Amino acid sequence: MTIPRVVCFIDSSNLFSYLRDAFGSGKYRQGALCDAVAGPERELVQWRFYAAVLPDGESDRQKARYEAQQGFFKLIRSRPRGVLCLGRFLVEGEIPHQRLREKGVDVHLAVDLVRLAARDEYDVAIVMSGDEDLVPAIVAVREEHGKRVEIALPAMAQAYHVKKAADGFVDIARETFEKVGL
Repeated sequence: MTIPRVVCFIDSSNLFSYLRDAFGSGKYRQGALCDAVAGPERELVQWRFYAAVLPDGESDRQKARYEAQQGFFKLIRSRPRGVLCLGRFLVEGEIPHQRLREKGVDVHLAVDLVRLAARDEYDVAIVMSGDEDLVPAIVAVREEHGKRVEIALPAMAQAYHVKKAADGFVDIARETFEKVGL
């Protein structure tokens, strides 16, 4: 019997929000969390971290945040089995009411979910996002490529449509988070 190959797809801002709401912190070790949700009977072959790059900005605070994020991205790139996939932020509004809106992250995740399935790079996709925009990609991976798709989030996550589209749900329980959280 072959061991199922797993790829985890992490929507960084979406998962961060769910973890913060459930456990008071959104900081965690990505590889360790993916190993935990994949379980011992499956092989985690890769985890993919989807995030938007902060603009480097003009103020010292904005530059410091940008540099800190770049340091974090360098750390992710250095991790075994870790792949960093970047979108961007769109700056909306005028100072002092500017707001950042993530662009391209969910589309990048959806395309990779389908592309890696078509290349037969995994048997099981574990998606760590509650973003409803991913539903068509989840359905395509299941119906067109015969892959299993699971959603991994804290149980309290309000992600009805994504959970319904997937084959299964993996609860990121407090016990699991305490082992992988920072």
